[in-house]
Amino acid sequence: MSDNVLFKDLSANLKDIKDESSRNKKVEKFASFLDKAIQSPRTLIATVWLTLNKVGPNSEGVSVKLEDKKLFPEYMEAEITVEPLTVVEVHEKLWNAARLPRNPEGNEARRQAIGDLARRCSTRLEYSCLERHLCECSQKLNFAEAGICEALGVVFAKRFRGADVGKHIQEEYGKLLLNAYNKCPDFGIIINDVHYNGVENISTRIQIQAGIPVCLMLAEKCTEKTLLPAKFSCEPKISSFRAQIHCLSTGEVRIFDRNLFDITTKNLEIATAVLGFVREKSIDFIVDGVIEDPHAKEKKFSSPKLRNPGQERSEDIKAHFFAFDLLQYKGERIWSKPYQERSELLRTNFVEVPNIISFIAYEDCNNLEELQESFSRFVEAGSNGVIVKDLASKYEFGKHSKSGSSSRRSLNTCES
Repeated sequence: MSDNVLFKDLSANLKDIKDESSRNKKVEKFASFLDKAIQSPRTLIATVWLTLNKVGPNSEGVSVKLEDKKLFPEYMEAEITVEPLTVVEVHEKLWNAARLPRNPEGNEARRQAIGDLARRCSTRLEYSCLERHLCECSQKLNFAEAGICEALGVVFAKRFRGADVGKHIQEEYGKLLLNAYNKCPDFGIIINDVHYNGVENISTRIQIQAGIPVCLMLAEKCTEKTLLPAKFSCEPKISSFRAQIHCLSTGEVRIFDRNLFDITTKNLEIATAVLGFVREKSIDFIVDGVIEDPHAKEKKFSSPKLRNPGQERSEDIKAHFFAFDLLQYKGERIWSKPYQERSELLRTNFVEVPNIISFIAYEDCNNLEELQESFSRFVEAGSNGVIVKDLASKYEFGKHSKSGSSSRRSLNTCES
């Protein structure tokens, strides 16, 4: 097993990646380091989360970030006799510290745990890596989840297909892993699954699941002449932020934002109304949509997100969920159906809750002239533009999809 991979070695590798300008070289260098951890899922998972400057998936809501950088102890060279830190040990200690309650006692215990880790750093580089993890949003590697999946594709291809495996197999593995991550953005689940079952059939094993957020499909901006699909729908582009509503068969409701954070407690009025939104009770489903304040005179993109957890609905900050897509219903993979069918299933199996949950407005169009008319009506009603959606398209997780094109204030970018 390789649970003895040292944190100082990871710190050195991350410094090397940070200094590298070529993205391909970054992937190669990280994959080379992952070779040390490939035999141990625990070390591999810890390495990935620490590289992403996290302790776990965003949906878990666990963070050990320090609000004040001054709380991080100053560097003091550790004694030679101190046992060197392993990657697994650092991750586990940070995870445990993140799970401590946010109260005076928990905060003090967290500071002590962080101080103990800092004092065990044997090099300035190791200390700096830990400091960035605790005090900054990222390791500043320009190397996000897609790069992680590419590197994992390289090491898993070599493990399962041999050291001389072709580059095209490595790249294919990377794509399969990224597709799996977009459906289930938890590297712990993915790495454990691949360790025991391989990569080839991961698309059949890793599926979307109510309660675990998905990487949402985004509309591709119209920056040049965009060819309209044969059949398409036109929806208003409103000032809002993306959200996905998950309901389990037990009745538990969770709401996640575009960045996969749980925002249920910030939108309790929507969560409470969800059980009245679905016609049939005790079923699971995932609905994609947006949250906005429909009554604000000046719509601010993030206004509902400014509310504190559990804050009561107020006159100045209201939240309204507009649903436009159905991804899962009764365990069935609705996302693989054409958009027109998904939209019809959404409106058939759900019902609007006045002033809280509504269906997004839409108009079906057949040509540029009809789109221009819809565009004018939506903009006149206060929309920022339109979203053009291909009625025959499937849902593409985590991608800027050509199936949906975003136009703001002008249709000069579209052609029939």
